[in-house]
Amino acid sequence: MDDHVTLNESLLHQKTSDDGMLPRNIGRIAFLWRYALLMFLLAMISIGAKIAVRRSLDPDTRTVGVILGEITLIIAMLYFVYYLVRYVLLARARDIGIHGAFTLLMFVPYLNLAYGFFLLLVPANSFGRREHEVIEPATTSENPMTDVGE
Repeated sequence: MDDHVTLNESLLHQKTSDDGMLPRNIGRIAFLWRYALLMFLLAMISIGAKIAVRRSLDPDTRTVGVILGEITLIIAMLYFVYYLVRYVLLARARDIGIHGAFTLLMFVPYLNLAYGFFLLLVPANSFGRREHEVIEPATTSENPMTDVGE
């Protein structure tokens, strides 16, 4: 029975990795630089995809290389969108203290601009959510799993 409580305490106090490349929280300046860089890369990839699609529509220039280039550009674009959402927008939302579901606003036209400025301008922990707060484990009398074997 004591092992069960010790296991719960160790799971609650477990800390996730927080290295420099993939942080859990990022500040405003880091958000600005990463967001601008990823938007630039996404713009360049989309321009390259547009050129590749035009070439693949022309029967004279349609080759396997052009089609593979299109597939590669689409995969790269999906990776950059994933990285943007997971490691930039979600990290900044955690830093501010809002729920991560607000990150889905980035896929709504015009709201994405407002949400991006909101993430840039609001200081850290503005909504009272703190990452360093620890949830206390339930006591044995409140935990229904401890009464099963008795």
